[in-house]
Amino acid sequence: MRRRAHKERGSDWKRGGYILASRAVGRLVSLWKSEHDMVDLFESLALSSSPRNIFLLTLAGSNLFDAVVAFAFLGLFLLMLFHRMLWPLVQRPVYAIARGGLVRYRKVLLTLGAVLLALGVSSGPVMRASMLIKRVAEALLGS
Repeated sequence: MRRRAHKERGSDWKRGGYILASRAVGRLVSLWKSEHDMVDLFESLALSSSPRNIFLLTLAGSNLFDAVVAFAFLGLFLLMLFHRMLWPLVQRPVYAIARGGLVRYRKVLLTLGAVLLALGVSSGPVMRASMLIKRVAEALLGS
């Protein structure tokens, strides 16, 4: 008796598997048919449309949007990896500055920041002055 119950249970699993497989095959066939209907729709729209619609249909079928999303995730990953590698180097000076109370001297920090920005900009006043000094030195020295 016990053996028969086990055999019946196995046949139930088998029957369920057959039902699931037949539904999966039916779904695949319906997807294949609907995919070909969509291709026919795209072709009819592309052949009877303006160049703008042809461009949009090509763009829609090119997976460009998928690539943009994938590269966005890749960029986010690289940014997080860069932060993870850079933070241990920056952490000690930042916390030391905070502990020392350097943030209280706002005017000094503002002046220092402005000077550093002027030095960093290639077309800024500091670079113009250095080019002027260079030209004057070349004119005076004749080289």
